[in-house]
Amino acid sequence: MLVLAAPFFLQCENTNQIGAELNPNDEKLNIYYKEFVLPASVIISDSIITSNAERLLVGVFDDPIFGKIKATSFTQLGVNAGSLFNDMIQAEGEFDSAVMYLHIDWFYGNDFNRPQRVRIVELEDTLFSNIFYKSTRQTDLSTSVVGELDISVNPILDSLSQVRLSDAFGSKLFALLEKNDTGISTSSIFQNDVKGLAFIPDDNMEYIVGVERTFDGDTLNAEEESFIRLFYHNDLSSYIFDVTLKGNARYVKLETDKSNSTLSGLSEPYVDYGDINGQVFIQPGTGVFAKIIMDRLWEFADSLEYFYVNQALLEIGPLQSNPGVNIAPQLENISMALASGTNSNKVNGSAFFNNPLSYALLNDFSYMSESRLSPVEIPLAESDMTFRVEVSNYLQLSIEGTLRRTDLMIFPFNESELSGIFDQGQLEQIIFDQGNVKLKLYYTTLR
Repeated sequence: MLVLAAPFFLQCENTNQIGAELNPNDEKLNIYYKEFVLPASVIISDSIITSNAERLLVGVFDDPIFGKIKATSFTQLGVNAGSLFNDMIQAEGEFDSAVMYLHIDWFYGNDFNRPQRVRIVELEDTLFSNIFYKSTRQTDLSTSVVGELDISVNPILDSLSQVRLSDAFGSKLFALLEKNDTGISTSSIFQNDVKGLAFIPDDNMEYIVGVERTFDGDTLNAEEESFIRLFYHNDLSSYIFDVTLKGNARYVKLETDKSNSTLSGLSEPYVDYGDINGQVFIQPGTGVFAKIIMDRLWEFADSLEYFYVNQALLEIGPLQSNPGVNIAPQLENISMALASGTNSNKVNGSAFFNNPLSYALLNDFSYMSESRLSPVEIPLAESDMTFRVEVSNYLQLSIEGTLRRTDLMIFPFNESELSGIFDQGQLEQIIFDQGNVKLKLYYTTLR
């Protein structure tokens, strides 16, 4: 277990005498403050994991900085946890129709005035929940279109789109649920029979939207959730049954063309590109990451005979807006991956949450106890659009050699409900000026 004395923050007019009485050799200890400006480098990755995406992203948008992006989503279906198999469908029911409701709560683009066409197609391939799907994954689709809709968007408020699905697909889904019993799991239905759906944007679409997948209760609310509602009847009455879009597996396919963008020069993966026109850019879903280069700190610590970290605060920001985009969501939470020792610009993504002690920056107090070994979540302070995190124990252990010294990769924080699986496929972005990564350090040394 890693144990380190808790760092302290000292405020005193005469810092030269602080802690002097603790020195057994009667040498004077001194508390100093130093601020480091740490350089950052833009990196392009070709390995983006989008398994278990928080939202289903669909659309096309030409961002002047990050390039033309096309988002297509694939998902299994599911049923509410509260539905009992022995009374899922009322006896002797006859199918009437199937309607899909899409709750849209995320927006990226410029012109939201015109409805945009999206095709919904049934999958031919099975999706598996225990596989990491990357943004380049190709999944086979059926030749028949389940539905087509014109998404209507109000980017100021959450929006609702709905479309009647084909009777062929609706009756197929209804028949499978009707014959189901307690001996058959829903995962079997949605892996072997109705494998899932793909949401495919028209190539001329002019924005990207995010479809909310979550649901809260047994009866779904079309104003807040996304689902398929099956309408049916028997001799007694009319009924509904809801199928969710929250299946056990899903991913987002992201295709990007940067050739006419600010980042057109980013072509070779994992190469240090430095800043671009004095700025640093991050957009995980298109493979644009940034690395904080820590050499200045290590060199400074090595130049001193005695070095103890009292407090260290890492700041990133303030963030800049994307001047060419009306609505460009920013990452609200980030984490820090430890750059690989074999290739300093790579991150072992699959191990990021499984083995955070070796692959991620932890919450500072996690280095004193193994009670919660998980990557640190660094929220964006909206008051000044800056990320801040204390790294006192991490730096002390790295300086001592207990932890290996690495550069830090800025990573999206999106720990999913499934342990060990996370999503990099976010189109939220970060833009900041080179020089706006700072380490504020209070340290003790000998005079």
